[in-house]
Amino acid sequence: MQGNKDGCKEWPIEGESTLSWHGKPLDYMPFVYKHPDYWKVIEQETKGTGNMLCSRKLFDDSEKAYNLTEKEMIKVENICGKLCLIGADDDTLWNTGKYIRRIDERLKKTPHKCDYEVLVYKIRHSFCVP
Repeated sequence: MQGNKDGCKEWPIEGESTLSWHGKPLDYMPFVYKHPDYWKVIEQETKGTGNMLCSRKLFDDSEKAYNLTEKEMIKVENICGKLCLIGADDDTLWNTGKYIRRIDERLKKTPHKCDYEVLVYKIRHSFCVP
């Protein structure tokens, strides 16, 4: 949720998915941080700028605290066509390199029809000012 609540500009809604498919909420990994700690972590990570592109701690800490199951995984093996996975290990929003490697492993173990390519860089090359 976005707005202004107790001086916070954003906060997770307990029990609500941030993504839906055909109008139905998708299973998800909940954030480990609740209101107001969620925004406090963003403030610390972004050095007060509120730039959500620099809030990787939210995702890293949430994944450490949550035991991911198959129902939270995106069924990438159902993708048809060309899939190009590009990211960097030093992404400041989420652990892109780790997630791309996870997708790669899933596709290696699961029958699929997509043609895919993996490119993971150690350092991201920014096309915009961070």
